[in-house]
Amino acid sequence: MRLQKVIGYLGLLSRLATSPAIASGETVDPPRAAPIESEPPVIQHDLSGPRLGATIAPDGTTRSQFGWHFEHQAASSTRGPWFVVETVLLAGGVESQLFIPNGTMVFGLRLPSGFEFGLGPSVTLGGRNFMRSALVAAAGRSFNLGGIRVPVNVAVAADRDGPRFTFVTGWAIRDRNEPPQDSGTRSTYSARPHSSI
Repeated sequence: MRLQKVIGYLGLLSRLATSPAIASGETVDPPRAAPIESEPPVIQHDLSGPRLGATIAPDGTTRSQFGWHFEHQAASSTRGPWFVVETVLLAGGVESQLFIPNGTMVFGLRLPSGFEFGLGPSVTLGGRNFMRSALVAAAGRSFNLGGIRVPVNVAVAADRDGPRFTFVTGWAIRDRNEPPQDSGTRSTYSARPHSSI
Protein backbone atom coordinates (compact mmCIF):
# COMPACT_ATOMS: atom_id res chain seq x y z
CA MET A 1 0.00 0.00 0.00
CA ARG A 2 2.77 2.40 0.91
CA LEU A 3 4.67 1.46 -2.21
CA GLN A 4 1.69 2.38 -4.38
CA LYS A 5 1.43 5.81 -2.71
CA VAL A 6 5.13 6.48 -3.21
CA ILE A 7 4.91 5.49 -6.89
CA GLY A 8 1.88 7.78 -7.31
CA TYR A 9 3.75 10.74 -5.77
CA LEU A 10 6.81 10.12 -7.92
CA GLY A 11 4.64 10.01 -11.06
CA LEU A 12 3.03 13.32 -10.11
CA LEU A 13 6.41 14.96 -9.49
CA SER A 14 7.78 13.71 -12.82
CA ARG A 15 4.81 15.14 -14.70
CA LEU A 16 5.27 18.50 -12.97
CA ALA A 17 8.99 18.50 -13.72
CA THR A 18 8.39 17.86 -17.42
CA SER A 19 5.70 20.54 -17.71
CA PRO A 20 6.68 23.06 -20.47
CA ALA A 21 6.21 26.11 -18.24
CA ILE A 22 8.29 24.71 -15.39
CA ALA A 23 10.93 23.16 -17.67
CA SER A 24 11.54 26.51 -19.37
CA GLY A 25 11.74 28.34 -16.04
CA GLU A 26 8.76 30.56 -16.86
CA THR A 27 6.63 31.82 -14.03
CA VAL A 28 2.89 31.67 -14.29
CA ASP A 29 1.22 34.95 -13.28
CA PRO A 30 -2.03 34.70 -11.34
CA PRO A 31 -5.08 36.10 -13.14
CA ARG A 32 -5.40 39.87 -12.72
CA ALA A 33 -8.52 41.50 -11.42
CA ALA A 34 -10.39 43.83 -13.73
CA PRO A 35 -9.37 47.47 -13.18
CA ILE A 36 -11.68 49.44 -10.91
CA GLU A 37 -13.03 52.60 -12.48
CA SER A 38 -11.69 55.60 -10.59
CA GLU A 39 -14.14 58.04 -9.02
CA PRO A 40 -14.35 61.55 -10.44
CA PRO A 41 -12.80 64.33 -8.33
CA VAL A 42 -15.06 66.11 -5.86
CA ILE A 43 -14.71 69.90 -5.81
CA GLN A 44 -15.83 71.56 -2.58
CA HIS A 45 -16.18 75.14 -1.34
CA ASP A 46 -16.86 76.55 2.11
CA LEU A 47 -18.53 79.91 1.58
CA SER A 48 -20.01 82.71 3.68
CA GLY A 49 -21.25 86.26 3.31
CA PRO A 50 -23.65 88.95 4.58
CA ARG A 51 -27.40 88.75 4.01
CA LEU A 52 -30.16 91.35 4.29
CA GLY A 53 -33.82 91.39 3.43
CA ALA A 54 -37.36 91.50 4.81
CA THR A 55 -40.03 89.10 6.08
CA ILE A 56 -43.77 89.49 5.52
CA ALA A 57 -45.75 87.86 8.34
CA PRO A 58 -49.17 86.19 7.87
CA ASP A 59 -50.89 89.31 9.25
CA GLY A 60 -49.22 91.50 6.62
CA THR A 61 -46.66 93.20 8.88
CA THR A 62 -43.11 93.50 7.55
CA ARG A 63 -39.84 93.38 9.47
CA SER A 64 -36.24 93.75 8.35
CA GLN A 65 -33.72 90.91 8.37
CA PHE A 66 -29.94 91.21 8.75
CA GLY A 67 -27.49 88.38 9.20
CA TRP A 68 -24.85 86.03 7.86
CA HIS A 69 -24.86 83.04 5.58
CA PHE A 70 -22.63 79.92 5.70
CA GLU A 71 -22.50 77.42 2.86
CA HIS A 72 -20.84 74.15 1.93
CA GLN A 73 -21.18 73.03 -1.67
CA ALA A 74 -19.82 70.08 -3.62
CA ALA A 75 -19.83 68.87 -7.22
CA SER A 76 -17.93 66.45 -9.43
CA SER A 77 -17.36 69.20 -12.03
CA THR A 78 -16.53 72.90 -11.96
CA ARG A 79 -19.64 73.45 -14.09
CA GLY A 80 -22.01 71.89 -11.54
CA PRO A 81 -24.68 71.18 -10.68
CA TRP A 82 -23.72 71.89 -7.08
CA PHE A 83 -25.14 70.09 -4.05
CA VAL A 84 -25.53 72.73 -1.36
CA VAL A 85 -26.00 72.82 2.43
CA GLU A 86 -26.63 76.33 3.76
CA THR A 87 -27.07 77.82 7.21
CA VAL A 88 -28.57 81.31 7.42
CA LEU A 89 -28.60 83.21 10.74
CA LEU A 90 -30.77 86.35 10.77
CA ALA A 91 -31.92 88.95 13.29
CA GLY A 92 -35.27 90.57 12.52
CA GLY A 93 -37.26 93.60 13.65
CA VAL A 94 -34.41 95.92 14.65
CA GLU A 95 -36.26 98.92 13.13
CA SER A 96 -39.04 98.30 15.72
CA GLN A 97 -36.57 97.96 18.61
CA LEU A 98 -36.96 94.18 18.50
CA PHE A 99 -34.43 91.39 18.25
CA ILE A 100 -35.95 88.25 16.74
CA PRO A 101 -33.25 85.67 15.96
CA ASN A 102 -33.85 83.04 13.31
CA GLY A 103 -31.80 80.10 12.08
CA THR A 104 -32.48 78.17 8.87
CA MET A 105 -30.72 75.18 7.32
CA VAL A 106 -31.37 74.54 3.62
CA PHE A 107 -30.45 71.42 1.64
CA GLY A 108 -30.52 72.31 -2.04
CA LEU A 109 -29.20 72.25 -5.56
CA ARG A 110 -27.65 75.01 -7.70
CA LEU A 111 -27.81 74.65 -11.48
CA PRO A 112 -25.13 75.91 -13.91
CA SER A 113 -27.56 78.66 -15.02
CA GLY A 114 -27.47 80.16 -11.51
CA PHE A 115 -30.95 79.03 -10.49
CA GLU A 116 -31.06 77.42 -7.05
CA PHE A 117 -33.66 75.82 -4.82
CA GLY A 118 -33.80 73.95 -1.54
CA LEU A 119 -35.77 72.79 1.47
CA GLY A 120 -35.07 72.65 5.19
CA PRO A 121 -36.01 73.45 8.80
CA SER A 122 -36.18 76.90 10.37
CA VAL A 123 -36.34 77.98 14.03
CA THR A 124 -37.35 81.46 15.28
CA LEU A 125 -36.95 82.62 18.88
CA GLY A 126 -39.31 85.18 20.45
CA GLY A 127 -43.03 85.88 20.29
CA ARG A 128 -45.81 84.42 22.38
CA ASN A 129 -44.49 80.85 22.16
CA PHE A 130 -40.81 81.84 22.66
CA MET A 131 -39.75 79.31 20.02
CA ARG A 132 -41.38 78.51 16.69
CA SER A 133 -40.31 76.02 14.03
CA ALA A 134 -41.29 75.79 10.37
CA LEU A 135 -40.47 74.08 7.11
CA VAL A 136 -38.84 76.43 4.58
CA ALA A 137 -38.81 76.16 0.78
CA ALA A 138 -36.40 78.57 -0.94
CA ALA A 139 -35.58 79.43 -4.54
CA GLY A 140 -33.74 82.16 -6.44
CA ARG A 141 -30.90 83.02 -8.74
CA SER A 142 -27.36 84.37 -8.47
CA PHE A 143 -26.16 87.16 -10.75
CA ASN A 144 -22.52 87.84 -11.63
CA LEU A 145 -21.66 91.56 -11.55
CA GLY A 146 -18.02 91.98 -12.54
CA GLY A 147 -16.78 89.05 -10.46
CA ILE A 148 -19.12 89.74 -7.53
CA ARG A 149 -21.98 87.30 -7.09
CA VAL A 150 -25.32 88.76 -5.98
CA PRO A 151 -27.95 86.17 -4.96
CA VAL A 152 -31.62 87.14 -4.98
CA ASN A 153 -33.83 84.62 -3.18
CA VAL A 154 -37.31 84.17 -1.79
CA ALA A 155 -38.19 81.72 1.00
CA VAL A 156 -41.61 80.56 2.16
CA ALA A 157 -41.93 79.28 5.74
CA ALA A 158 -45.03 77.21 6.47
CA ASP A 159 -46.14 77.11 10.12
CA ARG A 160 -49.47 76.98 12.00
CA ASP A 161 -49.94 80.77 11.87
CA GLY A 162 -49.77 80.76 8.07
CA PRO A 163 -47.04 81.28 5.48
CA ARG A 164 -44.24 83.80 5.99
CA PHE A 165 -42.41 85.17 2.96
CA THR A 166 -38.78 86.29 3.24
CA PHE A 167 -36.87 88.11 0.51
CA VAL A 168 -33.11 88.09 0.98
CA THR A 169 -30.02 89.16 -0.92
CA GLY A 170 -26.33 89.76 -0.24
CA TRP A 171 -23.03 89.51 -2.04
CA ALA A 172 -20.03 87.25 -2.38
CA ILE A 173 -16.54 87.45 -3.93
CA ARG A 174 -14.92 84.37 -5.44
CA ASP A 175 -11.30 83.79 -4.41
CA ARG A 176 -9.03 83.85 -7.49
CA ASN A 177 -6.16 82.04 -5.75
CA GLU A 178 -7.58 78.52 -5.91
CA PRO A 179 -5.06 75.65 -6.01
CA PRO A 180 -4.87 73.64 -9.26
CA GLN A 181 -6.96 70.49 -9.42
CA ASP A 182 -5.63 67.01 -10.11
CA SER A 183 -8.16 65.17 -12.24
CA GLY A 184 -7.14 61.84 -10.77
CA THR A 185 -7.72 62.59 -7.11
CA ARG A 186 -10.48 63.82 -4.87
CA SER A 187 -10.03 67.51 -4.20
CA THR A 188 -11.14 69.74 -1.37
CA TYR A 189 -10.45 73.42 -1.11
CA SER A 190 -12.00 76.56 0.29
CA ALA A 191 -13.04 79.74 -1.40
CA ARG A 192 -14.72 82.98 -0.49
CA PRO A 193 -18.50 83.30 -0.86
CA HIS A 194 -20.08 82.28 -4.14
CA SER A 195 -23.87 82.48 -3.88
CA SER A 196 -26.67 81.39 -1.63
CA ILE A 197 -30.27 80.49 -1.18
